[in-house]
Amino acid sequence: MARRTRAELIAALKEAEEQKRQRRLALEAKEKQATRKLDTRRKIITGAAVLTHASLDPNFAAALRTALDQALTKPADRELLADLLNPAAAPTGTASDAQDTGTDAQGTAFDAQGTASEPQAAQSAPSEQTEHHQG
Repeated sequence: MARRTRAELIAALKEAEEQKRQRRLALEAKEKQATRKLDTRRKIITGAAVLTHASLDPNFAAALRTALDQALTKPADRELLADLLNPAAAPTGTASDAQDTGTDAQGTAFDAQGTASEPQAAQSAPSEQTEHHQG
């Protein structure tokens, strides 16, 4: 085997350093993505809990409305959360529904303890009931 020249050794070391740098950057990107994913999940869970609590407690709902009104500056954000900023303008269920349960986007009702129950339509048609699992 022929010996490598110094220039070849330097080039090989530079290549190895570049490969290590690329691996490090890939790992850092994966770590950042995992951190962002967990942060998003925490925000979704927290938001669901806040919305459920606001549907059960009028005083909390008013405080949430005030906080959102002060914090939301982008028109698109205000439009998206218009039902929370001005609940009188949004279509709602009955007054007893608002006191007893909250619902998610699929229509699954949640009671004060956060326990899921059947959607309204499924409750009225027992033969079509399906199980809903909260994930």
